[in-house]
Amino acid sequence: MVLGSPAAAVSVVASGCASLPGPNGCLFSGTLSSAALAADTQAKFNLFNDTHPAAGGDIRLTYLFTSGTVGFPGSVSGLTTGTWATPGFKISYFAVNAGANFALYKLTGGPSSGTWTTADTPHGLNLREVRSIAFMGQPVPEPEVWTMMIIGLGLSGVAMRRRSGVARVSA
Repeated sequence: MVLGSPAAAVSVVASGCASLPGPNGCLFSGTLSSAALAADTQAKFNLFNDTHPAAGGDIRLTYLFTSGTVGFPGSVSGLTTGTWATPGFKISYFAVNAGANFALYKLTGGPSSGTWTTADTPHGLNLREVRSIAFMGQPVPEPEVWTMMIIGLGLSGVAMRRRSGVARVSA
């Protein structure tokens, strides 16, 4: 059983989505390879979750990039199982696109590397080769950004301290 309208780019496959935080992720038909499709996936999963609360609660997907596209800042190895790395990014969700489906996985701790497999997408006797892997999460601030934030907080503290040190005269 597939949930969602026939015209939708993405839909939840109910029989393949027991729990998003679980080791097998959640199965969708379609491909997740853009910010618009990530938003569609988020909406479809959250709607699905309304009637299947064991699926793991509502999600928020912030699309970052897809492997194999121009400007992909990481690496993916393997054909049916392998590893991925996205230095400088904390990944909260990733989607393995294989065949006409993808499996969405939730990660904890915001890792920047991990393993993947196409075993959770429908296949016959042989695993399907991966088409791409989409990553959702947040970029890790560069050291220069942290430095500027700390300097700004320090200057704010100095300004507040100076202001409180002004003598007040009461009449």
